[in-house]
Amino acid sequence: MLYASDKTTVYRFHFDGNELVPSSEPEIVVDGFTNEQQHGDKAFTFDNAGNIYVAVGAPSNACMREARTMGSPGLRPCPILERHGGIWRFNANELNQDQSDGVVYATGIRNTVALSWNDEHGALYFLQHGRDQLDTLFPEFYNARDNALRTGEEFLKVTSEGQVFGWPFTYYDNLRQERMVNPEYGGDGQTVATQGQYAEPIISFPGHWAPNELIFYTGDMFPESYQDGAFVAFHGSWNRAPIVQDGFNVAFIPGDAEEMEATFQIFADGFRGETDGFTSDARPVGLAQGADGSLYISDSINGRVWKITYNKSLMQ
Repeated sequence: MLYASDKTTVYRFHFDGNELVPSSEPEIVVDGFTNEQQHGDKAFTFDNAGNIYVAVGAPSNACMREARTMGSPGLRPCPILERHGGIWRFNANELNQDQSDGVVYATGIRNTVALSWNDEHGALYFLQHGRDQLDTLFPEFYNARDNALRTGEEFLKVTSEGQVFGWPFTYYDNLRQERMVNPEYGGDGQTVATQGQYAEPIISFPGHWAPNELIFYTGDMFPESYQDGAFVAFHGSWNRAPIVQDGFNVAFIPGDAEEMEATFQIFADGFRGETDGFTSDARPVGLAQGADGSLYISDSINGRVWKITYNKSLMQ
């Protein structure tokens, strides 16, 4: 089967692996998601027990009473969380399901398109897109540099069904390495969220890097140190001015059969090219592991795909 999605529906096709395009008609797996322009993509992943997990982004920055309006307070409770801002679990083999047929597996997530089930750990992992506009919406507490650097992109693990991850009430401060109360809910850049109320990230990446794909490496081509680790494709930022935009790379997070490590390294870089620092020649967006253990990286600007291989004999 080949699965695909748009903003409202998850489909599947009976697919001959030798076809370039499926010749069968699409079957509806899950329908009924609201059609949103902001954070509307429906990324998904599968576990090893026949379930599909669908991410439903929040069509909002921070659930403000007046969207993206200076000083507007946040809504409590946030009505957006009823159908958005989380990950829903469905039966991957059942057709014509509605969103209401699913289980809210995780909530309090602003937006994620980089999610993957890890068979070794028996758990779902994802990366959250951090919030925008700290400085323009609450200039009394934040400046442009705060907006560029503080709102981290979190790498998170779901440890229990229904777990809450803090949006829209908090953001993770990448400089302080603490979860902070959002200014829409009484925060001032100094107020730390109640400890233990929300899940903490395994690691936080720099602000606005835009993590768009996550895969766990199970091949045997790369050195042993890559086994059970994770690759993340960062699409790159657009709103870190006045400092230069950043991201545009593929990072690697080490792991083992028990857990992921709280560290990362840049695995592939140079996609920016010879630009002025505010644009990029290429933007990584998708990742896939080849049958031989190689890594494929796709680019959203030029439609290119890079293949990365490792030749053991050349390294001896």
